[in-house]
This record gives sequence, C-alpha cells and structure tokens, in this order.
Amino acid sequence: MKVHVNTALDVSKGYSLHWFWSPLAPLLCLMPTREAETAMFTAKAVNRLASTVRHRFLPITQKGHDCGTWLLDDSLLPLNMLLPVLVWPFTARTIEFGASAVRAEGSPIGCADVASKIPLFMLTCGTLCPSPLAWPTTNSGNTVFVGITFKDILWGYLFVIGKILFFLILSGLNLLKAMAAPIKTFLTWLLFKVLLTVFRDEIKRLLEIVKDPKELLERLKDPAKRDKLIDELEDIAKDWLDRMKKALLTAAVGEPLVLPRGDSAHGLESVAARSLQPDAAHRLGRSEFGDSLEPPDDRPGWWHDGDKGWVPG
Repeated sequence: MKVHVNTALDVSKGYSLHWFWSPLAPLLCLMPTREAETAMFTAKAVNRLASTVRHRFLPITQKGHDCGTWLLDDSLLPLNMLLPVLVWPFTARTIEFGASAVRAEGSPIGCADVASKIPLFMLTCGTLCPSPLAWPTTNSGNTVFVGITFKDILWGYLFVIGKILFFLILSGLNLLKAMAAPIKTFLTWLLFKVLLTVFRDEIKRLLEIVKDPKELLERLKDPAKRDKLIDELEDIAKDWLDRMKKALLTAAVGEPLVLPRGDSAHGLESVAARSLQPDAAHRLGRSEFGDSLEPPDDRPGWWHDGDKGWVPG
C-alpha cells in the first residue's frame, strides 16, 4: 500500500482526554482536549528525522518519531489549570507505523497517513492511555510515496492496541491503589451503618444492660439476677440469629420474610417449604406462620389453613 511520506514541516494535530480543573468549573474530572497543531520538527531530542533522505529539501520522518513535549492543548471547557502543570511538560505525539522494506539511514520510513486506503494514525498522549486520534494534516500534498506491507500494518496496529491496553491496565491499577483507602473507609462505614440499622433493637437492649456499670456488677454478684441477665443475653442472641437467618433466607429465595419470635427454626423451615413448594408446607403439616410443626394431637386429618391455624380435616 502506498502512503505519503512526512517531512519536517508537515503539521499534525490530535485529540485526547486529560484531567480538568478550573476556577470557573471547580470539579476534577477527565475532559476531552484538542491538541495544538505542530510541525514534525520541534527541535526535541525525540525527533527522528533522516537528515540525508529528503523531500523538497526537508528531512523525512522515521518510524518512532515523536513531536516531543510542550505541545499546547486546550480543554472543552476553558481555563484548565492542570494543563500547564500535569500535561504540557509530558506531551508526546508519535509515529508508530513504519515501512520495513524502505529505510532511511538504517531505520524504516515513518508512515502516518489518513488519506491512504487503510488510515495510519499517530499516537498522542492521554491521561489514562495514549490516544490514537492524531494524524498529519498536510502530508497529502507530498509527491513522494513509500510502500508499506500488510504485515507492517498488522504489526503496527497490534503494537498500538497493546500499548493502549498496557497503559489502561497500569492506570487502572494505580487508580485502585489510590482509591483503596477511601473505598475501605466507605465499606467500613457502610457495614457499621447496616449493622446499626438491622440490629437496632438488639443494640438498644444491650446498651440498656450495660449503661450502668455499677448495676451490672451488682447483677453479676447476685446469683438470681445473674441468671436473669444470662436469660436476657440469650434472648438478644437468639433474636440476632433470627435476623441473620431471615436475611440469608431472603437473599436465597428472593422475597422478604417475616419470622415469628420464639420459634425461629420452625418459622424458617415453614417459609423455605412455602417458597419452594407452595402447597407442600400445608400438606406436610407445617405452619406458614412458624408455630408448631405438629398438629395439637394425634388425631388424623388435621389441616392448617393459615388464618385459623390447625383445624380438623
């Protein structure tokens, strides 16, 4: 495939994403940026130009050419205060495709041409990863072409995609590392909030018990009061387990459950049976409301209708 060469004075431009912050719009976010047009030659050490191979007396670019730093750009919203500090000193715009069979001073001729049959873009700098939205705008007027093979194009695109993915993964890892502490703090707060909401009644009852340390010590010394205290703590623990089982079973069967106090195991079993087999709970003699799983006596034919409780069949 034939592509136009690029010379030292050919101009390129690009678009990317960079961090944005401005006094006019005080929010920190990623904002599309328009990068300024600039010539291939910028007098930077990263410029790769074949001084002895020229077109119209101008050096031709080689593969890996970089326009270098301090390529000025502007954001979609004006007055981005972060660009001069975080962006302009580290800019880059590179030619990633090269004609391996056509070399200048030992290096493949650089190929970047959107007028060719298969567009060959440049890579420009970006906050999360390099952006492929960069291209030369004046090289279509050049009368010298080089031939680039399909293999060169394929390897060029694979390298560009790999480079973008690498920096995306790296940026994602860095972002996760930076967000680890805030995320941990938020999850801890959320868990604490959920526990306070779900076990609000149990927490209140516990606070009532321990709010007066002197009274608590007296209850622990008196055997009768101590036994009553243990019974209260057992009731609180039992209610706490009831709520936990309710939450787990709700997640399992996908519906809100109302469990009775005092007979949680039977209530769970009856609700599970009702959720999985709506009629089986009654046929097996299980209460929909968590009361006794057995009829009042051994007479056959007892039926639980859900409203009246156990009635003779």
